[in-house]
Amino acid sequence: MPTYAILLNIIGVVSVSKNHKGQALVEFIFILPIIVLLLLGMINVGLILMKKSELENKVVDILYVWQQQQASIKELETLFKKEGLEINISENTTTSFVTIKASEKISLISPIQKDYLLEVKRVIPFEQ
Repeated sequence: MPTYAILLNIIGVVSVSKNHKGQALVEFIFILPIIVLLLLGMINVGLILMKKSELENKVVDILYVWQQQQASIKELETLFKKEGLEINISENTTTSFVTIKASEKISLISPIQKDYLLEVKRVIPFEQ
């Protein structure tokens, strides 16, 4: 503390102790939007990872049923189709590959982006 402030404090012109009431509240209000955005971001990432895992499992189920030759491609598309989930299975006979693509649009709780499109794609070789 400068010497002139000490002298002014002794005389009683200036008080050295300042009133800090409400300082923590103001700092909290500055930090609150950042904390809320981080929290919403974590919830959104968890939601995306959960839905992506569900799509991965759905594609594995489709592969299992198809490899066991229990259903045709059209039957698989109708069997595993649900509202909001789109499944596309295509056979390429020239390269002997099957492409299975599952996509779903999910709605996020983020104020920045509302809808997010998830896609899972598998390309596997097959024998005729």
